[in-house]
Amino acid sequence: MKAQATHHHLFDTAIGECGVAWNARGLVGVQLPEKDRGQTELRLAVKCRSTHAADVPPWVQSVISEIQRYLGGQQVDFSTVTVDFGGLLAKVKATMAAADGAGSVGKPVGIQFPTDEMTLFDGITGATLSHPSNQN
Repeated sequence: MKAQATHHHLFDTAIGECGVAWNARGLVGVQLPEKDRGQTELRLAVKCRSTHAADVPPWVQSVISEIQRYLGGQQVDFSTVTVDFGGLLAKVKATMAAADGAGSVGKPVGIQFPTDEMTLFDGITGATLSHPSNQN
């Protein structure tokens, strides 16, 4: 799979400055506030391998608006957000290979490693999230 250029953007929320990272395939990361803006941006850029901060395309701005609403206490449906699971698939494979190579942990019975992330994440869909302050 060819690597996609990843970009990120920080934005204000009710709980502080958060961030998102994305590439041409979808959302690749969300970052909650760190100690300060610099640490928030650094953590997001490193974990998502972002090349640089960027202006957001319209679909990313919609995701940001939904995150702001959610962190402001509103119920939000994130099921329409396109997520690129490619980075997660690579991490899962690397972790399992390292554990298998170390000889200390065998591969769990029944786990198969598909050739693409869509197979791995088949059946996972978004969910409507209720903010904890809205719980009875």
